[in-house]
Amino acid sequence: MVMRPALRARLRRLRIVILDVDGVLTDGGMYYSERGEALKKFNTKDGQGIRRLHEAGIRTALVTGETTAIVTHRAAKLQIEDVYQGATDKLSIVKALLEKHGIRPEEACYVGDDLGDLEAMTCVGVAVAVADAVSGVKRIAHRVTRRRGGEGAVREVCELILSARLDPGAAGRVSGSVKGVLRRFVPERVRRLVRTARTPRRERYASDEVERVKSVTSRHWQTMAGRSARYVAGYWDNADDARLHTRASRRSEWFAALPVFAGAESVMELGCASGRNLYLLQQRYPGMALHGIDINPEAIDHARGRVRGDFRVGDLYDMERLLAGVRVDLMFTMGALIHVHPAALPELIREMTRHARNHLVFCEQISETDEVVKGPAWWRPSRKVTGDYIQWSPNLRRLLSMLGLPFELSDVPGELQSNGARHLVVVRLP
Repeated sequence: MVMRPALRARLRRLRIVILDVDGVLTDGGMYYSERGEALKKFNTKDGQGIRRLHEAGIRTALVTGETTAIVTHRAAKLQIEDVYQGATDKLSIVKALLEKHGIRPEEACYVGDDLGDLEAMTCVGVAVAVADAVSGVKRIAHRVTRRRGGEGAVREVCELILSARLDPGAAGRVSGSVKGVLRRFVPERVRRLVRTARTPRRERYASDEVERVKSVTSRHWQTMAGRSARYVAGYWDNADDARLHTRASRRSEWFAALPVFAGAESVMELGCASGRNLYLLQQRYPGMALHGIDINPEAIDHARGRVRGDFRVGDLYDMERLLAGVRVDLMFTMGALIHVHPAALPELIREMTRHARNHLVFCEQISETDEVVKGPAWWRPSRKVTGDYIQWSPNLRRLLSMLGLPFELSDVPGELQSNGARHLVVVRLP
């Protein structure tokens, strides 16, 4: 199977491989002796692959819902130190495991097969499903093995990781020279068709697959601070030092000065990132009650340290839970809706209307067609990106009209516009 450059880059970062046991290291079958003793069958090829990972300096760990001495013995034989049995919350275990060893989420790989692995798989840099995994697990995986669980799937993953480390520079140089020739002589339309054809069909998820899109986007932003040292500071953009303001902070200053905020005693921002907008509102209106929600924990920690307010970590797809008990005068977004699947926007905006008394304000980039601004080649985006990441320019006018919400639409001043923040939409709630 061809290894895409984006996957190779992910694999080269790995420092730990976390394995489920039943259905991954075993075939998932239950065997019993004549005396009623439970037995499990492991594959020696998997064991050899794990030893090769250890020799390469890559840790391994086992996380399983079962509790049995068989797993303890197998882990001891393979010299796997981190073994978690009876795991009912695998996500929490994986997070604690990574923190224990000082490993960032994008430096971890999780191999799973069933629904109990889903949450843990969404919080790591490389999620792998074995060939006979359930469809929900395959759908969110970066890679699906050719071999079934207990039949060499783990060995396949180990070899994939190790091969990604072999002379990537030479491979990149050859790839670069070939791409240069292709760009000169092969039309972009043809190159796009070739890229699509080379992408495994299971990875060519369609734009109407809301759950897959949600998974991809959530994983991207949850782990952003770990992947980019500049993420938190970049979104803060020196908001507390006007001398260093760039276009983003100047746009936030313009936004905070909008008349619609003058009469609000309480506001909430969905997708508040590092808290730049809320900080500038705090400077202008010291008595205003401020609330913020963002998916990235590091960004929320930064906001809590600079803004007096209530902050919550969460996903814009989960607003019903996150907004429980919240009631504010005004709710707003800036460059956040571009990350939400258009099919999920109606319910998101309905939820906003249930918790805002007077106004909704959107500083977003909108279109008439729910245009894909960034995304995989087969979605025909305005800008092709490597990997699965997607951004939309939602048809907010049609959506608000459908919901019966009157609104005023204007442009953000040209010198303050950027991707995701080109239009201002103000909704006055009845």
